[in-house]
Amino acid sequence: MYHCRLLKPKISFDKYPFVGERVHFKCNLFKERNNSFTYYYGDEHSRYNYLDVTLSDKGKKVSCQSTNRNGVKSNFSNVLTLDPHYGPEDVKISHTGNVYNVTEHDRLSLMCSAKCYPGCHFSWTDIQGQKTYQGYNLIINKVKRLNGGLYRCHANHTEVTTKTKVKDITINVLYSPKFNSYIKFDVNYTKSKRYTFTEGTLSFTVIINGNPKSCIEMYSSDLNTKTAAQFSSNGIYYSIGLPHMSCENTGNYTLVASNGIGMSSNMTVQLNILCKPKKLLIAPDDTHTELGQEWIVQLSVVSNPKPNVTWVNSTSNLWELIEMKDFRFKFTSVVNASQLSDYGVYGVKICNTIGCITEYVVLQPKGKETIEISETMDYLVYAVSGGGAALFLICIVTCWFCCRKKRQQNKAINEQPKNKAINEQPKNKAINEQHKNKAINEQAKNKATNKQTKNKAIQEQPKIKAIKEQPKIKAINEQPKNKAIVQQPKNKAINQRPKTKATNQQPKNKATNEKPKNKAIYQQPKNIPENGDHEDVEHLYDDISLSYFPSVHYRNSEHEDTNAYTNPGYVNLQQPKQEVDNRHNKNESSARKYVNIK
Repeated sequence: MYHCRLLKPKISFDKYPFVGERVHFKCNLFKERNNSFTYYYGDEHSRYNYLDVTLSDKGKKVSCQSTNRNGVKSNFSNVLTLDPHYGPEDVKISHTGNVYNVTEHDRLSLMCSAKCYPGCHFSWTDIQGQKTYQGYNLIINKVKRLNGGLYRCHANHTEVTTKTKVKDITINVLYSPKFNSYIKFDVNYTKSKRYTFTEGTLSFTVIINGNPKSCIEMYSSDLNTKTAAQFSSNGIYYSIGLPHMSCENTGNYTLVASNGIGMSSNMTVQLNILCKPKKLLIAPDDTHTELGQEWIVQLSVVSNPKPNVTWVNSTSNLWELIEMKDFRFKFTSVVNASQLSDYGVYGVKICNTIGCITEYVVLQPKGKETIEISETMDYLVYAVSGGGAALFLICIVTCWFCCRKKRQQNKAINEQPKNKAINEQPKNKAINEQHKNKAINEQAKNKATNKQTKNKAIQEQPKIKAIKEQPKIKAINEQPKNKAIVQQPKNKAINQRPKTKATNQQPKNKATNEKPKNKAIYQQPKNIPENGDHEDVEHLYDDISLSYFPSVHYRNSEHEDTNAYTNPGYVNLQQPKQEVDNRHNKNESSARKYVNIK
């Protein structure tokens, strides 16, 4: 049976093979369907129609063959020879590292390379300036500081422009330092290089354009003396800190900035440092001269601005400036010793706009005058010293007495509440209860007795009046001998009128002879505490009316009647009072009983 041979198929791929990518192949046979295909990759064959391309596949031949359902195979297709493309890969710049340093005005040349097949297109871009340079070689003949910045190399595949790789490098343009015309001493920047301040520390800021960072040194005006300054930087701003600067340091100072590139840069600032007068030197400060002679004084002082020198003492002589150099001034003046009063201490006052100082010089006489004035000064010193010592001693003693008195007062004030509380506390609880019970009982008795006493006193008033009118009663003269009367300091009957013989002999006057039957009547106190000492014992008898003792003479410690003992109306009140005092001392703890005469 004759079988017709199939037609020759045609093989192709979907895209050009690149290393690292997968390529799909397609085998076409015209007017044939449902056939199977076999793909040949060099010496290998496979039913799969794709291939992962590698660089080793270069020159490999690829073909295919078709087989129908009857097993009839076609002829081999056309042959494809693989020439895989690759890149861009491994992009490099001729300078190693990420930063390329170049000095200003020098020629810049950089080359970019990459692995590409069949080839790549190169270009450079200035990222900062947004400028593009074509070609793999970047060349700038005269580099300026503005050309510095980030540069990027682009490598694009020539066949497939979408395939691209980049590489970055920084161009660092180096240039010598240069001072900006502005300087800041206080708050604001200014172009003035002169600054005036009072002596002390100083800090100011300058602007220096340079790459790399500059190193600054500061010299005095002669450029030989280096100043111990401290420097710090923040970008192009440099701060200079100076230690204590005195007015002697006034002058011009030069700042020198260098960074190893090209020439250094200089800036001169003028510092005017103010100070009050100081470092005063007076020659001579202690001198002896004779009367009628002149005393020449020379003064040397440091000051900025120029000082004004005057005598503190009233003198017509003036100070004359004889020399000035670097704020060091010399003055001279004359003092005439025409009389003894011209000798002594002279004050010299030196002032400027910043402040003043005062110094003293002594003008002493020669010979005899020296001894006299010296002795006078010694006496004056002794007197002042002695007076000061005495005043100091008086102050110490006064302070001691004041402090002592104050402590005593504070002690008395602090102890007063304690003593009061102690005195108010009963010493014996049983005694307190006894007094309390006794007071309650006596209160009830006295309440009933007061009513009887008032009624009885009303009835006895006419009779008492008649008794008062009886002259020279014999019983009154015999009263001191009556023991009952002597014992009346603690008996309430002492306040009643003394009994007389005539009164006892009146049988008809029953109310007069009757005595109070209730003992509480005699024990009724007249607003006097029972368990306390009477405040004034000598006035216990003040309530006794003198009308009870007509024509009676009294004797006390101050006035004595010479006829007291011979006078029949004499009454000695000292004896009952003395007995009251004795009994008071003896029975101090017991309640005192008083007589209340209505």
